[in-house]
Amino acid sequence: MIGQNTTLPISLPPRGISRKQAAEYLGVSPSHLDKLVKEQIIPPAKRLAGRTV
Repeated sequence: MIGQNTTLPISLPPRGISRKQAAEYLGVSPSHLDKLVKEQIIPPAKRLAGRTV
């Protein structure tokens, strides 16, 4: 998450977002997002430093 102690510009949105955030971004429910992943319409999440994004 971008906070006060960052060198990234505020205009640069985070690329690693949670399942809930991804669903909100796409305008669907988290369960529908899961369905889209299962049907291979969108790619699955990745593990990054112990966090699924």
